[in-house]
Amino acid sequence: MLITTISQIDAIRKDGGLTTAEEQLLENCRDGEPTFLGDGNLPDAPNDSVEIRADILRYLMLGGCADWPVHERGTELRGAWISGQLDLWFAKTRGRNGFFSCVFEHKIEALQMEADVLNLGGSVFPGLNGQGAKITGGVSLRNANTTGEVAFASAEIGGQLSCAGATLDGGRRDALNAQGAKITGDVILLNSMTTGEVSFSGAEIGGQLSFTGVSLDGKDGYALNVQRLVVKDSFFWCDIKRVAGRANFEAAHAADLVDDAPSWDKVERLRLVGFTYDTLVGPYDLAMRKAWLAKGARLLGDFHPQPYQQLAKFFRDSGHRFEAREILVEKEFRQKRETRHGRLRHAIRLRKQTGSDRAEISARFFNDPHWFGDRISLYLTGYGYKPWRSLIALLVLFGLAAIGAKLVWEQGDFAPNSDILLTSPSWQYYANATGSNGKDLFQNPARCWARGPDQTMADRNGLPSGTNPPPAPDHPGRDYETFSSLYYGIDLVVPIINLGQTDAWAPSTTRGPAGVWFFYLSKVLIALGWIITAIAAAAVTGIIRKDE
Repeated sequence: MLITTISQIDAIRKDGGLTTAEEQLLENCRDGEPTFLGDGNLPDAPNDSVEIRADILRYLMLGGCADWPVHERGTELRGAWISGQLDLWFAKTRGRNGFFSCVFEHKIEALQMEADVLNLGGSVFPGLNGQGAKITGGVSLRNANTTGEVAFASAEIGGQLSCAGATLDGGRRDALNAQGAKITGDVILLNSMTTGEVSFSGAEIGGQLSFTGVSLDGKDGYALNVQRLVVKDSFFWCDIKRVAGRANFEAAHAADLVDDAPSWDKVERLRLVGFTYDTLVGPYDLAMRKAWLAKGARLLGDFHPQPYQQLAKFFRDSGHRFEAREILVEKEFRQKRETRHGRLRHAIRLRKQTGSDRAEISARFFNDPHWFGDRISLYLTGYGYKPWRSLIALLVLFGLAAIGAKLVWEQGDFAPNSDILLTSPSWQYYANATGSNGKDLFQNPARCWARGPDQTMADRNGLPSGTNPPPAPDHPGRDYETFSSLYYGIDLVVPIINLGQTDAWAPSTTRGPAGVWFFYLSKVLIALGWIITAIAAAAVTGIIRKDE
């Protein structure tokens, strides 16, 4: 029976139908006083001292009637057993609606309800349907215990929504459904435990959203779904105890993200695609952040670079340029690897569809060049974000060239790089003169030719001690380009610099093995020098630089 007047309650009273608890509640609501039943704690079973019928409670929550109005303060009740179903569909309540440590036998129906506040702190109830409700103040489920879905989808809450310490078990449905809700204040799930999906998909929260210390069990589904959520203050994801199921942050936005590594580690299936934040208040550890992004940057099996771009944007805007570059390099590495793997997966699918191995073989063959090119770009320029790496590579090449040139020069396997000089009497004398033992008279003809006839015994073979070789016909070498292994190395590997060394000197392939191997090595060094210089120039000028 729907109770709308005091006369209906009087009729029940005459029949002896009112409980002691109901009589006490009626009196206190008239005077605006809170009602404490029993010892104020959760009752174990209904009895005369704690049982309140849901219809009478509804009558009081709506403000009574014209002949018997409830005080403006509304209804506050503690330690009651609410029998029957509390039906508040499209109802407009009055004052406070405070039900502390109460037991509700049935699900609370509050579809499109209008209220000032709603407080169910410490109460036990099998679900709450508050879809579309408009609550001017806050909603409190602190330390509440539910055995059915709590729904505030599309609701408007002008204050705070607090589920701190609550145990929300949605049964076969969601634990907490606040999809599309507009909440002006904070949303607090501090140290709460949920079974079933917690959803704030499409919601707007004007304050903070705190999941600090929560335990989320999605039962093989979504443990948390905050897709397209907007949090205008801080999003706290700290000290998480457990996450079983998927956590979806797609296209969500928070002003501040306050998190820690152990909390993200507890999420096995994470989606971060489209998730944005203005400020990151958490560890800047690159290893942790790379693992976090790698876990959440996939959607429907495909890699998405957006989470990397978002973190790099924050690092760059906050002045952490090094961290920003590292994240962007990691993004390029994973994106290119995913592209290669995608080609291979596509080829395997084609093979299964066509029964031909040609597609897979082709993909495997063309996959390796991509891998090689990616590695060259990574190690030489950091995919364009670290162009100075190419300078290091050039220094390595320069070192190899300079050391090689020094060794070959000491072996006497260099010669002037001029056809005219090679046929001159002076060079012919130093290059071809033989001693009494039949060996070449000069161990290092290039050095002797450049210095002239006054050489030490170390540069000669086959002459008695204290004697000098016959004088050379002339000595033009003293005015020739002086050999320098350092300058020769630079000249060899840096194509845009010409110091004249490679124009003046060249390794000889006929005088010894050192000249042979350096002759061919120099060709490789020249080619590598051109490649690295071209890549470095492209990186520095921005041709292969990625947008940050």
